[in-house]
Amino acid sequence: MVNIKKRLVSMILVLCMVFSMVPLTHVSAASQSDPTPIVNDGIAHGLSYLENQSVSKYGDEWTIFTILRAGGSISEEDKAAYLASAKAKLDEDKVLEPTDYARMVLTLGVMGQNPESFYGYNLIEKLYTRNLDGWSSNFISWTLLALDSGNYKIPENAANTRERLIERLLSFQMADGGFALSNDRSDVDMTGMIMQALAPYNNSEHSEVQEAFEKALGWLQEHVTDNAGFAATYSENSCSTAQILTALCAAGIDPLDPANEFTVGSDNVITNLYSYKAYSGFYWDPTQESSGNSVATQQVTYALEAYRRFAAGENSLYDLTDVNLNEEQKAAQDFTKKAEALPAADKLKLTDKTKVEEVRNAYNNLSAAARAYVTEETLTKLETAENTIAKLEAADKADKEAKAAADTFTKTVNALPAADKLKLTDKTTVESARKLYNNLSAAAKAYVTSETLNKLITAENTIAKLEAADKADKEAKAAADTFTKTVNALPAADKLKLTDKTAVEAARKSYNNLSAAAKAYVAKETLTKLTTAENTIANLAKAKASFESSMPSVTVKAVAYNQVKVSWKAYTNATSYIVYRSTDAKNWTSLKEVTGLSYTDQTAATGTRYYYTVKAVSTKWGGKTYSKYVKNVTATTSLGTASIKSAASAGYNSVKITWNKVSGASGYEVRCATSKNGSYKLVKTVTKGSTVSYTNSKLTAGKTYYYKVRAYRTVNGKKVYGKYSSVKSAKPVPAKAVISSVKNSKSRQAAVTWKKVSGASGYVVYRATSKNGTYKAVATIKSGSTVKYTNTKLTKGKTYYYKVRAYRTVSGKKVYGSYSSVKSVKITK
Repeated sequence: MVNIKKRLVSMILVLCMVFSMVPLTHVSAASQSDPTPIVNDGIAHGLSYLENQSVSKYGDEWTIFTILRAGGSISEEDKAAYLASAKAKLDEDKVLEPTDYARMVLTLGVMGQNPESFYGYNLIEKLYTRNLDGWSSNFISWTLLALDSGNYKIPENAANTRERLIERLLSFQMADGGFALSNDRSDVDMTGMIMQALAPYNNSEHSEVQEAFEKALGWLQEHVTDNAGFAATYSENSCSTAQILTALCAAGIDPLDPANEFTVGSDNVITNLYSYKAYSGFYWDPTQESSGNSVATQQVTYALEAYRRFAAGENSLYDLTDVNLNEEQKAAQDFTKKAEALPAADKLKLTDKTKVEEVRNAYNNLSAAARAYVTEETLTKLETAENTIAKLEAADKADKEAKAAADTFTKTVNALPAADKLKLTDKTTVESARKLYNNLSAAAKAYVTSETLNKLITAENTIAKLEAADKADKEAKAAADTFTKTVNALPAADKLKLTDKTAVEAARKSYNNLSAAAKAYVAKETLTKLTTAENTIANLAKAKASFESSMPSVTVKAVAYNQVKVSWKAYTNATSYIVYRSTDAKNWTSLKEVTGLSYTDQTAATGTRYYYTVKAVSTKWGGKTYSKYVKNVTATTSLGTASIKSAASAGYNSVKITWNKVSGASGYEVRCATSKNGSYKLVKTVTKGSTVSYTNSKLTAGKTYYYKVRAYRTVNGKKVYGKYSSVKSAKPVPAKAVISSVKNSKSRQAAVTWKKVSGASGYVVYRATSKNGTYKAVATIKSGSTVKYTNTKLTKGKTYYYKVRAYRTVSGKKVYGSYSSVKSVKITK
């Protein structure tokens, strides 16, 4: 027995290294035909527990990983606190276990952080450079999972290449097909862990992995329990089953397909895991616990998430390539790509100066947080490039000074329009170019080409000709300019109104009065603007007529017990909308004038049928113009449907029912039946909308009762009812027994006392020689008032463990309450 106990402790320590495991409890399983409801409910249930746990410090990694990977959320304050705590741990400059680094890599990855550059630490490098000789398969599995989580690059000469890690993991496979922690014997949990790590390599390119997978699957199929679960060492538990479900999903193996031999009748690994659901969180082993715990909740939740991802065709649980990096990391990555794209120092040219400066500017524009992700190697490359450019500039400076003046002149001349494009307005620019040339030194003039000088001379000659030809037609232009100003004074087409019609007609008359020479100077754009204005005025008149003759398309929907949302499609040219309500489609009341496309009426009486309509309003044509409106759109508000949150025993003859509060409810009706499809009788009318529970008493112990609830609202003295909730059942049983004490009061005797349980007909006392051993009944107390039992003929020096449960006799049968917590005593007398 001592060896078995040590073995169990050893395996629990291994599970803690895998995911810090502790035990859990069973609840009822669901159908395997459609696992989606219990998968989603299980994930949500796990998240509701985990999101109340610590997520702000080093050591909280698995809680953070499970929450974020399963679609939960963590506050920015907690994220920042965790990152600071993780950095502080690394700043201690102590070598951590490989599993510690791997755990941080996975957590940073799911948070969108870059573990290759985390505050100057490269956690990926710490994994592939670590000597893992002599380490257990657990360390190696997590190392490979972490390296593969972001498809991180591993140098070919690294101590831990992927090929070497795969080879090491395969060496832990036993002759029976299972995998071991340290090459001693096959273990369910380690088989699941190693299969998770090897899953990406279970393909034709890794035939040795395929062969190992087939053997391991065969071994696992032989170890499926009668409940379609798995056991670690001697005890079936949720964590072992969670590891196998995660492994099967990672390998693309459907655990619900009977052909894969992981189902037992109507049970499967999904229903098995769901059966460990506790009131809060999940159990490890319900026979050993009274409540759920963090580790089991983590593993059950992420295992169900692994199945959800498998069923949805999404990335597997540990493939974090679908997680986006944060903005600082993205910025640092973009900068690094730019720096790496620079030529090597011996290949740099002065033409690369702009690129180097762009890279420097990119770094300067990084935030302090983003700079923390830039490696020293990348910065060194940038600084080397800057130094090289400086040297090239120094060598080139002397020649550039001579060329600079010539280049300035050349650019000035080249900036002049071509000869056939020159205008008199360019005269000053041409004269400035000539003056610039005359001021050049002889050395600078030597760099000026003959083509450039010829272009300047041609420009000067062209300006002279333009001056001579310009004088004659200025008068013709003046009249055209006057017309152009008149047209340009008109509003833009999208700003025109019907009141601008007179101004548009005056502009047309002005053009008709121009001479032929003046018309030649009128730009095509000006005439186009006038024509457009004329067409716009005509269209405005048509649009107004159309606006007045049509009506908005309206839809309504009751959204609460006293609210109706009125929506409509955008109505062309509308600037606002007036919402009306009526009870007879004849007498309308204006509710609100709005500019949006919806309005929520929050004054509707529950159960009353209303007519709603919308009239479009436009101010685009001066004053207000109104559309027509529909008259047959209706809606009726109603109460929401009640939802029973729980129905549970409240004692040997009572059941407590709790439901969600229904908005607007004046009260609730609670109905009960003795069969699900039987006749439901009213057992309570709750007269307060804020009261959401009721305890039904005077019931028969051990009998199942079925309940449903519906809300009602009192309107004008009458009750308007909502729909009934779904049915939930419960049966009253005696309360859980509580042991007061277990004492060695006399020689070889143990005196067990407990608190009296209301309504109990008697009690059963159980005993075992180890806390988690087999408990046997040692006494049945046939009086509910007897709360003490003395166990005699015990062995001195031995420790005994006791638990008690109450029972109530109903029609000759015993109805049992829950077991008490275990208490022990060592026989010293």
